[in-house]
Amino acid sequence: MLITVSCALENAVCLHAACAAIPPFSEMVDKNFAKALFKDRKQALNARFNSLSNAREVLNEIDDQMEELPDLPVTPLDVAPLLTSSVVRLLRAWFAEQKEIYKNNAAQLFVPAAQNRGTKSNNIKPVQHKISTQKQKEIALRRIAFLSGYNRMNVKILSNDDFLRLTTCITTLIETGTLPRNIQPIAQTGISNEYLRYTFYLIHKELYTTRPIRPEWIDLLHALFLQFKEVEKETTRKKFSLVPTHYHADIQQIVCF
Repeated sequence: MLITVSCALENAVCLHAACAAIPPFSEMVDKNFAKALFKDRKQALNARFNSLSNAREVLNEIDDQMEELPDLPVTPLDVAPLLTSSVVRLLRAWFAEQKEIYKNNAAQLFVPAAQNRGTKSNNIKPVQHKISTQKQKEIALRRIAFLSGYNRMNVKILSNDDFLRLTTCITTLIETGTLPRNIQPIAQTGISNEYLRYTFYLIHKELYTTRPIRPEWIDLLHALFLQFKEVEKETTRKKFSLVPTHYHADIQQIVCF
C-alpha cells in the first residue's frame, strides 16, 4: 500500500510539473492510470524525436526533457525497483535507454535522404544556408495556422482580429529581432498555456535551433497573452521544450477540422 501511494504521489508531482490536470487520488492509485500516462508521454516524445533531423538534436532534446522532470527524493536501493508505477522514474529510465540507442545507432537512424552516387565519402555534411527573413515568416505562420481554427469543444481558438494581431507581432519580431511597440494583449483564447508555449518553442527551434533560447520570444508570449500573467517567465523558459500530452494529435485534428 505504501508503494502504491508513493507512486501515486510522485505521479501527481509529475502532472503538476507539466501544468496538467490532476485527477482524483482514487484514480491515480490504479496501475492502469500510470501505464496510460507513461504510454501517452512516450508517444508524444517519440513523435517529437522523429520530427528532428539528426541524432545530436535528439540527444539535446532528451537532455532538455530530463531537466524538466521534477526532482524526487532519494529512495533506498531496495525500494527504488519497487516503484514501477512512478511515471517520473519510468521516464528517467526510458530517457537513459533512448540516449544509448541514439548514441550507438546514430549513423543508421539518420541517413541522408539524397547522396551523391559514385562518391566514396558519405561523411560530408551539407552546407547549412541562412534562412531568409521571408522564409522564416512562412515557417512561423505555418506553425501558428492552427490557432485560427476550432478546438475540441468547437470553440474558435483565436478570433480573426486576435489571430491577425498574433501574426503581426510574430512577423515584426522576426523582422526586427525586438518586440513590437504598444502590444495590445489578447484577453482570451480557446487553448491552454502549454499549447501556446510549445508552439512558440517549435517556431524558435525551427528558426534559431534550441540553444540559446532567445528571451524576446518568451517576452512576446507573456506580453501578448493575458493568460500568462500569473506565470513566471523563468517557469516558461524552463518548460519551453516540454511537449504537452496529445499536442501533435490535437493539432492534426484542428488542422483537419
